[in-house]
Amino acid sequence: MNACDLEEGDPSERDDAVAEFVAQSDGRLLGVAGVDLTHPVQAVRALRRAVEELGFVALRIVPWLTPRPAQQSGRRRHSA
Repeated sequence: MNACDLEEGDPSERDDAVAEFVAQSDGRLLGVAGVDLTHPVQAVRALRRAVEELGFVALRIVPWLTPRPAQQSGRRRHSA
């Protein structure tokens, strides 16, 4: 498995694939969850599942994949 294998699809399926890969590492690897931050309620549920059921230890946040409020509303923010 490589990163390209996990780029598309349902986040829970990706987490399951990562958990399977981590399980084969004989304790050398730890699981890191990925969630869709544009849907916060589902993100919390997915993170809870990843930690409690899959034993993951961290959450990967990729800021450039998550729209900021200014991008969503069409407004621009300017720093002073």
